[in-house]
Amino acid sequence: MLSLYQSSSPLMVREPVGLLRRLTRADTLADLLIVLLVLYTGFVLTPQFTIADFGDLELAAEVARTSASNTVNQLFWFVASGLSLLAILPRWQSRLGVLIAANPWLFAMAAWGILSTLWALEPPIALRRSLQQAMVVFCIAAAVGGAASVDRLLRMLYLGFVVTLLFHLAALPLPTSYDWRHAFRGFFLDKNGLGALAAVAILYGGAIRPIFASRRARLGNLAYLAGWGLLLVMSLSKTSMALVVLVPAIYAVLVLAGRTTRLGIGIYFVFVPVIAGAALAFVVFGMGIPPLELAALISPDATFTGRTSIWLFVLESLRGHWLLGYGLQSFWNVGPSSPNLAAPDHFIRLLNQAHNGFLDLILSVGLVGLALLCITLAQGAALASRVRLSAPVAHRLSWLLIIFALIHNLSESSFLRGFSPQWLFLLFALLIPARAAADRSVLR
Repeated sequence: MLSLYQSSSPLMVREPVGLLRRLTRADTLADLLIVLLVLYTGFVLTPQFTIADFGDLELAAEVARTSASNTVNQLFWFVASGLSLLAILPRWQSRLGVLIAANPWLFAMAAWGILSTLWALEPPIALRRSLQQAMVVFCIAAAVGGAASVDRLLRMLYLGFVVTLLFHLAALPLPTSYDWRHAFRGFFLDKNGLGALAAVAILYGGAIRPIFASRRARLGNLAYLAGWGLLLVMSLSKTSMALVVLVPAIYAVLVLAGRTTRLGIGIYFVFVPVIAGAALAFVVFGMGIPPLELAALISPDATFTGRTSIWLFVLESLRGHWLLGYGLQSFWNVGPSSPNLAAPDHFIRLLNQAHNGFLDLILSVGLVGLALLCITLAQGAALASRVRLSAPVAHRLSWLLIIFALIHNLSESSFLRGFSPQWLFLLFALLIPARAAADRSVLR
């Protein structure tokens, strides 16, 4: 009896120790980090149960609330940064170093955001927000670099989306999951937040569908797409619903044009906006057609639900701040000194964004920051094109998310915007091709 106990006890000790070692391995910690990042962007970790009535907000209280720090957010990103260090530390030169070398402009943009606190209106608030933004970039880079493989990374992101979907489906019966206009918002602050995440989740699920080999997995993917589609429709987010159709269509046209002309789709990615911008400038300045009249030809609502008033105020506010901006996230929600409090329209005083990511970026970090973003996007697109044949899923996913971010930021703001889901997944889109290219070069 004693001999039996003695012979089995080392095994009993080794099993928990082995399990603990597996759980604390760098790639296992990277898996956990990836899933937590998706859950965080989906408000699963920070659910909002209070219904906000945006038609009845008190200005002073709203300014105080939105300019104050959020302890939960800060705690999450400190924990995520700790996990990131543990996940990437054993391979920081071969993984993180490669990602930085592949897209240095992304990290330069994060550094420029920290530097912009030197001329910010409220330096303490700007410094806190810029450091948190740098932590976001680092955590995404560590998640991409720390994953065991690109395939593993894609599957962990998918798992995070699945868990997020289940939580929001469970919120359907809750009265607090609907906003004051009866649109479904789940655990988000508003319906547009849920709608944007649902659109990203659908694009993601469609892009990675080829990695599922079995019939059961593909049926599960269809259920996943249907679930997110239901949430998207119930959110009544018209912009996100349109983008789910528009973004794949644009990608398909770019791919077809690239195959027909034997040019990379990145060529069209650069020149089409330039040509469109030149044509728009000719119509407005050469033909003398006012922008609002031109907008009326595109949309029945020429003001784009009040956005033109916001844009005109922002353009007026940029006088003297075009080059450097007001400092990262230092225009909106920086307390009583917030420039938007001087807006003639009361509703603009309650906003926290310009409803245009490009204008918001100039407000924050000026034309210098906008140039850094453009170079970052161009470099990310070039990396995606490089892995078109070796990693077609990464190529397709990156292009879809980049196109989505560009179009979405025409009417909403997410570039360098704190913890916006669109911004976080754009970071994944920019870094995943770099990891795929690095893995391919190692295997050669």
